[in-house]
Formats: sequence, structure tokens, C-alpha cells
Amino acid sequence: MSIAEMVTVGSQLVIAVAAAGLFFELRGIRTLLTRRLRGSVTSHGPGMARLRSLAAGREPPSFPSSHRVPARMAVNWKRTGYTVWAYRSGVWTVVESLCPEGYGVGLPPDRPGRFENEHVRTPGVRSTPE
Repeated sequence: MSIAEMVTVGSQLVIAVAAAGLFFELRGIRTLLTRRLRGSVTSHGPGMARLRSLAAGREPPSFPSSHRVPARMAVNWKRTGYTVWAYRSGVWTVVESLCPEGYGVGLPPDRPGRFENEHVRTPGVRSTPE
């Protein structure tokens, strides 16, 4: 075996080892990200909307999450329903209202949007006295 062949085989071996290392590093990163996202993603929940937005190259929508709010302040979304607001051209506009009977369109967010087309969910407002 000549020196040129030995150098070629050696360089191919180094490239193969580097490629294997890169493969295992990327697999570890993928596993970490999958574990981190798995708990918050459902086929219809805010986690999936976040993934779809990221896949489309847009900023993810912002949905309030009751598990981050103290229990005494948590909203009962099933009872009150909710309104989805979008921040467009500097103004909050209603995208969808899913409020049950006795509840009306929720109040718009009390802050300006962070980015164009940001979506925020607010609870429905009681429209009839209890």
C-alpha cells in the first residue's frame, strides 16, 4: 500500500468518525426537543398551534395557560368559553368567539400585541345575571 493510499484511507476514516459523532449529537438534540415538546402538544391544543407556526416560519401564537396561573385565579374555560383575538394593524380584532349561552364576547387583551397577527385567548364575559 502506497503512502497516498494510506492518506486517503486515513482521511476517509476521520470523516466517517466525525459523521458518526455528528449523527449521535443530532439524535440527542432531537430526543431532548421531542421530550420537551411532548407534554405540551396535542392535536388541537396551543402546543400544536405553536409547532405549526414555527414550521411555517411565523412567530407562534400566544395563548394564556391556566396551569401557569395560581389556582384561585384560574379560568374555567369550559364554563365561560373564550374569544380568540388577533393583533392586526395595531388593533385587537375578534377572530372567533366560542362562548356558551349566557356568556358574550370576552374583553380584548389589555396590552398591545407583541407582533403582527399575534393570537390571544380571553374568557367570555357573563351577559346574564346569575
